[in-house]
Order: sequence, then C-alpha cells, then structure tokens
Amino acid sequence: LILFIYSFKKILKIINQNFQNSALYRSVYIGTLSALIATATNPYLFSFDNLWMLFAPLSIVNIYYIEKKEKYEEKNYNINGNL
Repeated sequence: LILFIYSFKKILKIINQNFQNSALYRSVYIGTLSALIATATNPYLFSFDNLWMLFAPLSIVNIYYIEKKEKYEEKNYNINGNL
C-alpha cells in the first residue's frame, strides 16, 4: 500500500514537470484509478489475475527513473568524452 501511494504521488510530480512522456503517465494514472474504482464496486475484478494493475504505476515510475539515469549518463559522456 505504501509503494502504491508513493507511486501515485511520483506520477503526479512527473505529470506536473511536463516530462516528454507525461501523456503516458497521465493515462496510466487515470486508468489505474478507474480500475480501482471499478474494483471497489465489483470485488470480482480484484482476483489474482488482475493484480497486475497494482504494479502498473510502480513500473511506470521505474521507467521514468531509468530514462532519467540514461539522460544523465549520456550528458556526462558528452561532457567528459570517453568514460
């Protein structure tokens, strides 16, 4: 639950930063919220097969950090030459 709340807060920060893939993050955020609301009204949706939707926001945040790290490494490579 804590990771889920953290990932939603991080997605909101990413969306507000106007990151290049913010449309993707916004759609995952809205889609996951909609799925969770549907799960609250129909507990059948919260079966073992549908637990992937709890990890979708966390994976999106992970993608953001990977892209951010790649940009940082590319920037350092261009500045310092051969690392």
